[in-house]
Amino acid sequence: MTGSLCVGTLLALAQVVNGWATAAESADSAPSTDMLVFVGAGRIDGWDTRFDLANPSPEQLGLGIGVTPEFPGGCPPLTGCTGYEFVVLPPFGSASTVTPSGEGLTAVYIRTESETLPVVSAYNQSPADPAQAASVPGYRLSTLLAINSNALTFPGARAGERGRSNLVLTNLLTLDPAPPRGGDVTVLIEAYSSEGELLGSMSQTLRVGKTVMVSRVFDQLGGTSGSAGQIVVTRTAGDRSFWGVLYNFDSSGALLAAVGANP
Repeated sequence: MTGSLCVGTLLALAQVVNGWATAAESADSAPSTDMLVFVGAGRIDGWDTRFDLANPSPEQLGLGIGVTPEFPGGCPPLTGCTGYEFVVLPPFGSASTVTPSGEGLTAVYIRTESETLPVVSAYNQSPADPAQAASVPGYRLSTLLAINSNALTFPGARAGERGRSNLVLTNLLTLDPAPPRGGDVTVLIEAYSSEGELLGSMSQTLRVGKTVMVSRVFDQLGGTSGSAGQIVVTRTAGDRSFWGVLYNFDSSGALLAAVGANP
């Protein structure tokens, strides 16, 4: 996180960590049950995800940023546990941080100690060229669970001289003590040309809470050099909610993120 840490901030961090550890033992005092989720965040090939955080309220806001909605107790306030970070925003305050996980793309969940959620802008950025960046779409988890779409359609897929497309899919986690709708999800991934012709397909299993990336998915499924089209992902087994993002690189290296539905 950018900026220096004063004694007051350290004490606030310790209070947040202790509060969350206590809340984990008591459902009556648990932090907000809703949260923000960013699918396709992480570190890969030198790229990293940056999160710009803003507190919209006149009260101090403690955040938990992690690769699961459940945050382990006993994490050091300054460094946190691997894959997790705690941030305290002063009233109407702001801060920036990067993905707390290791190498690879994942889903990042942001929770608070109250019903107030921060306003967050997340984007993937190349260290070699900071101007080369793309937004990582973020949504309320409750919104994605309510959609519970059986199929996601991603526009802008490309191959060959037109660029490349990397598909990222996540079997979403929830705060339920047991998965409410089963465990693993199996999906069918199909590529269609701009004329609507089915080019190819493949099956993929999404383990509970896990993220999968299919590199150059349009190329793999029959997209020819210079062609463009769409990727359709359909759930064929399992009942849990899943979500995804398609990262489309054009021929100049510019990156755009496409989601499979409009929440």
